[in-house]
Amino acid sequence: MNMMAYGYDADGYYHPDDFDPNTTYYGYFEPTSQYTYSVSGEFDRDASGDWNGNFLNWLTMRRVDLARKVLVGGLATSRTGGGNQKLYGETPAQESRKYFKFYANSGNYTAYDNNHLYKISKGDIEVYSIDTPSNFDYTADYKMYCNAYNGHDALCEDVIFWYNGNYSQDGQSYDIYPRLATEEHGDCLYSKYDTTSSLTGLTYVTSYNIKVDKEESEDPDAFLDGNIVGVLDRIVDRESARFGLEFFNNAGEKTELGTGQDGGYISAPITKKLKDAEIAKDMITDIQNTSCNTWTPLAEAFFVGVHYYRQDYDPYPEGSNFSINDQNDPFNYDKYGGKIECGKNFILLITDGESTMDENIPADYDNDGIDESDYDSDGNDPGSYTDRGSDYIDDIALWAHTNDMRSDLLDDQEIITYVVFAFGSGSQLLKDAAKNGGFIDKNDNNVPDMDSEWDEDGDGIPDTYFEAPDGSELEAQIYAAITDILQRAASGTAVSILSTSAEGEGSLFQAFFKPLVFDNLREIYWVGYLNSLWVDPYGNLREDTVLDHALVYSEDKIIKFTVDEGSGDTAIARYHDTDPCDGMPDSETPYETVLLSELDPQWEAGLKLAKRDASTRVIKTWVDIDGNGVVNTGEYINFDTSNASTLRPFLDVATETEAVNIISFIRGESVTGYRDRNITIEGTEYVWKLGDIVYSTPTVVGEPMERYNQYYSDITYGQFFTKWKDRGVTVYVGANDGMLHAFKAGTFHEGDSESTLLKEEHGWYSATEVPATTGQELGDERWAYIPYNLLPHLKWLTDPDYTHVYYVDLKPKVTDARIFANDANHPNGWGTILIGGMRQGGGEYTFTEDFDGNGSTEERTFRSAYFALDITIPDSPVFLGEFTDENLGFTTSYPAIARLEVTEGFQNPEDDHWFCIMGSGPVDCNGNSDQNGYVFIVDISNGGQLVKTFQTGETNAFMASPITLDLNLNYNTDVIYIGETYEQGSTMVGKMYRISSRTGSSGWTYQLDPNNWVMTTLFSSTTPITASATASIDEDDNIWVYFGTGKYYSNEDKADTTTQYFYGVKDPCPYGGCTAADEVALADLYNSTNIIILTNGGVEGATALTWDAFVDEVQAEEGWYLSLATGGERVLNRPSVLGGVVLFAPFAPDDDICAYGGTGSLYALYYETGTAYYEDILGTETYGDNEKSIKRISLDKGITSEIGLHVGQKATSTGFIQQGTGLVTQVEVDPALGIKSGIVGWKQY
Repeated sequence: MNMMAYGYDADGYYHPDDFDPNTTYYGYFEPTSQYTYSVSGEFDRDASGDWNGNFLNWLTMRRVDLARKVLVGGLATSRTGGGNQKLYGETPAQESRKYFKFYANSGNYTAYDNNHLYKISKGDIEVYSIDTPSNFDYTADYKMYCNAYNGHDALCEDVIFWYNGNYSQDGQSYDIYPRLATEEHGDCLYSKYDTTSSLTGLTYVTSYNIKVDKEESEDPDAFLDGNIVGVLDRIVDRESARFGLEFFNNAGEKTELGTGQDGGYISAPITKKLKDAEIAKDMITDIQNTSCNTWTPLAEAFFVGVHYYRQDYDPYPEGSNFSINDQNDPFNYDKYGGKIECGKNFILLITDGESTMDENIPADYDNDGIDESDYDSDGNDPGSYTDRGSDYIDDIALWAHTNDMRSDLLDDQEIITYVVFAFGSGSQLLKDAAKNGGFIDKNDNNVPDMDSEWDEDGDGIPDTYFEAPDGSELEAQIYAAITDILQRAASGTAVSILSTSAEGEGSLFQAFFKPLVFDNLREIYWVGYLNSLWVDPYGNLREDTVLDHALVYSEDKIIKFTVDEGSGDTAIARYHDTDPCDGMPDSETPYETVLLSELDPQWEAGLKLAKRDASTRVIKTWVDIDGNGVVNTGEYINFDTSNASTLRPFLDVATETEAVNIISFIRGESVTGYRDRNITIEGTEYVWKLGDIVYSTPTVVGEPMERYNQYYSDITYGQFFTKWKDRGVTVYVGANDGMLHAFKAGTFHEGDSESTLLKEEHGWYSATEVPATTGQELGDERWAYIPYNLLPHLKWLTDPDYTHVYYVDLKPKVTDARIFANDANHPNGWGTILIGGMRQGGGEYTFTEDFDGNGSTEERTFRSAYFALDITIPDSPVFLGEFTDENLGFTTSYPAIARLEVTEGFQNPEDDHWFCIMGSGPVDCNGNSDQNGYVFIVDISNGGQLVKTFQTGETNAFMASPITLDLNLNYNTDVIYIGETYEQGSTMVGKMYRISSRTGSSGWTYQLDPNNWVMTTLFSSTTPITASATASIDEDDNIWVYFGTGKYYSNEDKADTTTQYFYGVKDPCPYGGCTAADEVALADLYNSTNIIILTNGGVEGATALTWDAFVDEVQAEEGWYLSLATGGERVLNRPSVLGGVVLFAPFAPDDDICAYGGTGSLYALYYETGTAYYEDILGTETYGDNEKSIKRISLDKGITSEIGLHVGQKATSTGFIQQGTGLVTQVEVDPALGIKSGIVGWKQY
């Protein structure tokens, strides 16, 4: 940075602007306050004082004072003050750096009358009285010229007084201007307006120190933790900020004038974060104490900064500008014990001057023998500048931004340039430097040749260029620049997308969150987003480019998610598709690549919710007033301030006022003293209401989804389907703001819209719905629900120091069930229900309160829980109940639904028995358990009563998510599969259990009472099973169960590199009547790990040599298993089966900070062998003289999600996998078996 020079203009030392009482002047003094000069020699705030703070700022503040105030709060006696510090005006070393100011009405703002003039010299104010010249007419104007004085030459031709009007004398016309000239070496001057009359001008009166007393009690905004602060102090606790400091060299004009040193010097290297107290103190002290320079060698100093990043050589070694060693290397991180290549690199140039003494830039920037002069080819080098300036800085900025600055590190290390032009505007050179050094290269050609690359907002000013004509604007612009830097630096690591849904209505709903968003240097934490994107029939993701909620191939760009290797940012590659028939990008190369923030979705729910008035939201909750666990009248209430007295005891707060504040905050109001969530959108601040969505995959509901009328010819369900087949689409998702949210996606219409004649739609959404809704747009929140068991946890969200807590973090389970009374909205008793959970939210919380308001208290324990809602009518949810248990642990188990019936015919709801099955979770956030595993069976057709609890025999155990199967399509659940993780000695191992609903020697008698169901072991694993299984059936009617192993809850899990496995197990007893003998052992499985499948049908590594023989070889066993890749690869999500292919996406953690937690991969295995298929699924590669099929491909960095599959018009299917970086990976999968038609032999609920 450049500490600004002193001079105001090139001709003299009179400050050129006049005091304007209507302007607020920035500086050490509080503009709205009065001051008195005390006997101790300082200005103290005093309501009756003679000196006006605004006038004193105008009078005394030099540019360097303003810069110091902005950056560090000012020049203080001590950087620690305990709430009271003194600020001093600059004391320049040069005698010539003085200036005079005069204001005709100064008597209104000082202790003196109007007839006084003020000289600002070495840290003080000198007061002079003005003697009116003889023969001076106050109504006339006189042009008065400087005389030589005391043997010295006159300084200039300028005036000392100003009066309005025009004066004529001796046939000449004289104009008076607001100027005052001083003679270079004298304290005052003599002036005259003609050649005969000498005028006495000034008489010295007294002087005052420019010293201000600052009290935190009087000026709290100027202090932080009792100390006077500036911008740098306010970012010292930013975990993401590591700053260094560079100044221009003193007398930096060696090349041009033969003295001093060229360029600049690194005062403070980038070694630690500003949070390190000593680093911050040293930098702030340097800024406070460094003297100012006249020359501004911009390019030379910038060149030093670039080579400091490069750590190759000092371009101006006579100045010893920086050290080259590991300790001072900007890429070295003590915290991580070495160099980190994925950090982003910035240079922020703050200057008040154009280039001067700036010509010593070599043609070869890096000594590689290549001429880099005029690197931007603008033809302006070296340029015509006064004082030997140059045009080189924009060339160096482009070179540093588009080339790898550190060949010794992985990936490309580029430098991003930001410029703040202080006390000026319109510098084309500095704008060019910002443009060349800060653009986002959307078309990947290393030049800013698209306006959107450097000017996203279209204002004609580079996005990394800031300018400020005065001190207050300088503070705002430096804040803006640093905010943008921090946000840009965090963008690659601050995005995590962990959930998707491609649910058939032509859309993909993408949830993601940012742990940190910067807004005007304020840190806003845990911000949630939900995008609606198109998925066309060919499996392409598309934006809604023209924002019309209609899919038009020629308008809505095909997009692919990618990660910029240089910056780590999640990016969007855009492709044209002008051919409406092929559904393919016109080119394999995107026409532009933009950041995730520039995505054009159909709608983004977080933004729409932010702009919504909090008072209009519909938020419901349940308060179990009598503690009986039953939903009674008056207990399902609005979560608003009108119910504050009812809600207060459940919020665990002492006063109704506090309850009102918490309710207001949760609804989306700003509450003084609570956590800041305000984000600036289009120039207006809004509360960002949507919390982070981490593990809660959005669930999409439109028409009834189960299609029991097609599977089972259930006419009662058919009538229900007819009633609601045009039901509006709703996206349900849980967030860590304490709520389940329901967002309106509208009504999806297939094909072309008749309302448009000039373009062809391939599907479109409208806001018109069944049943009709009013006042809602697409993407609006319909309603939200806060679970009862989370109510006392809500107050943690209000804490200004809130870190992170999970709340509603489980994917919502939605199904249709016949559990209601027959009415107009529930034909034959059918309805759509949602079951939500908290995953690792809702930790055990016990307290005593008077919950029912009867004057007596009771102790209650709130726990992680499941909750159920009737969502048949999208805008009118009906609460059904919550379930928890002292042995439930965290609700990490995604529930499954089982149905059994008494008689056939589907005529009466009481014939149906509907059950919800879930397993117990870990008891802490590290995935530990201190209890046995439990499986809970809840009767949802009978008020959600717990009817059966299975307890496993293993200790320190928890369960995975269950699946339920109707194997023979007779409308009854036959078997439930659920995995378990438990501790065996010091090792975590697992089991896969089966629960049979049929008993008897033949296993064909269904037991409607779960107490008669039987749980047995299908398989015992040497490694933990934390993810759900999936199942399939082969041509011989064998039931295959597929599941993987691995655990990822804690740092201990992360460090575990034990080999994990994926299993395909044939169940020998799927229909019940099972015994211990029906457990499959590892020895019964075929090891398919090293089998090579050739595309010509050959097989290597097996006894069989051909594909068909190999299938028979594996079929002779009870299944197969595959060892996953080394390095700790593990399965954390449920696999998918499609067209004879088992797909799963494991994740391998990595301690490398640049790996975003680790890397993912995708396996595609033939379902009967656990190997690749002999035909191409994921691709092929050369293998000797043959080609082999690939069974595994590597994905990008970041934790992987469950695979979403899209089956469209192509012969292949598209898999969507989201990763922790924000990347959505699309994979073309060519199924082994046909998927367009055929008989389904079983149903999974």
